[in-house]
Amino acid sequence: MKAIFLALLLTAGPLSSAAMAQTVMQACGPDVQRLCGKVEPGNNRIKKCMKKHMREVSPTCLQALLNAKESEMSQ
Repeated sequence: MKAIFLALLLTAGPLSSAAMAQTVMQACGPDVQRLCGKVEPGNNRIKKCMKKHMREVSPTCLQALLNAKESEMSQ
C-alpha cells in the first residue's frame, strides 16, 4: 500500500496537503491495483506503469488527480 501511495504522489506531482494525498490515494488505489498490481515497487516502476495507463484510469481517479494539480497550482 505504501508503494501505491508513493506512486500516486509521484504521478500527480507534489500534493499540497495530507488530506489531498489521502483523497488521491482513495480515488486511485483501485486503478493502481487494476492496472499495475503485478508491477514490483521500486525504481519508479509503478509510476511508469501508471503513466503508461493514464488513459485507462477511472473518472474518479482522473478527477482526484486534476483536483490535486489544480489545488497545487492555486497555492
